[in-house]
Order: sequence, then structure tokens, then C-alpha cells
Amino acid sequence: MPMLSADVNRPEIVVELRELCSAYDRALIANDVDALVDFFWNDALARRFGVTEELYGADDISAFRKARVVDYSDRKTVNETLVTFGDSMAIAAVEFTATIAGSPRHGRQSQVWVRFADIGWRIVSAHVSHRVSPANAGAFGQSKAAAYVAAASDFLDMPIDPDFMPNVVNDIATMSKIIAPLMALDLSEIEPAPKFTA
Repeated sequence: MPMLSADVNRPEIVVELRELCSAYDRALIANDVDALVDFFWNDALARRFGVTEELYGADDISAFRKARVVDYSDRKTVNETLVTFGDSMAIAAVEFTATIAGSPRHGRQSQVWVRFADIGWRIVSAHVSHRVSPANAGAFGQSKAAAYVAAASDFLDMPIDPDFMPNVVNDIATMSKIIAPLMALDLSEIEPAPKFTA
């Protein structure tokens, strides 16, 4: 049966979900792996897509959590939107800030929650991403070079020791200054070199 609009964001269900989201955040900050795994639906159909990983099923999610070591002690929620549909489905969209591998991040986290009759509320699908990029680096107190380094470090899953970060950022900034004039050369009047084929 289709849902009535009056069933969207019923206050008592929103309160339930807000408590669950707060408990999830506390578990994340404490790196309580058992609790984090238990929040997810224990099924092969559960999904979690992260910054560098795609996890298909509860076994993948559990293995990822058990192997992951990230200090989220300074994680702060800056925006949270909860939408509940009836009393058994909800979506949580959260923006957060955190420092990861010495770099400030602005992250986004979305979760689809379903209430099962036998096990209660569980996350059936989640997606996490970071917004730090060269285009918006200034918003997070970073130079474009620092944002490139942070993005590359995330993409390659290769953390950079915070002690080395300033030198790596300086090297990237220096390379960009060397390359900039070359990229600005107008080559429209230059005849292209002939192509040879064997």
C-alpha cells in the first residue's frame, strides 16, 4: 500500500533514528568495531561504498572495519538531515569534519536504515565521501597543492606521514609553478610535427 505523506518524518520515529545515528557516531569515534559491524544488516545484500572501497555484503563490511585504523576522535557533525518513511525505513544524510592523516576533511555520509521485525533497525546501504579538492581547498584552510596531495593520498590509499606533508605539498606547489608557463604557451600558430608510420 502506498505511503501517506503524513507518515513522513513522524516525530517519534525521527527521535529513534537520531538516537541511532548518535550511537553510530559514538561507535565510530571510539572505533568500537563490534558495534559498527552490528549496525549493518548482516546479509550479502548490505552495501557500503567509501572513499576508496566498495563493500558488497556483511562479510566485506566486517572485514573492512576490523582492518581499518582511523582516528576519528575529532570528528564533528556539521549538518544532519533525517527523513523517515513510516516506521520502518529512513535515510540519514550527514556532513562532518575530521582530520585524517594530518589533513582536514569535509565528509559526507548517507545511510539507508530499515527496521526489521526480528532484529530492529539496521543500515542496509551506506556511502561515505570527502569533499576536499583543489577547487574548494580554501574553504578548509588548504592550498590547492595540499588538496591535490590529500586527494591523491586518499585515492591511492597511501597515507602520508604528517611530518613529511609540508615537504610533499611544497614539491607539488613548485612543480605547478614550473608547469604553469608551459601550459600557457600558445601553440596555435605552430605547425605540428609530421607523423611517421611504420
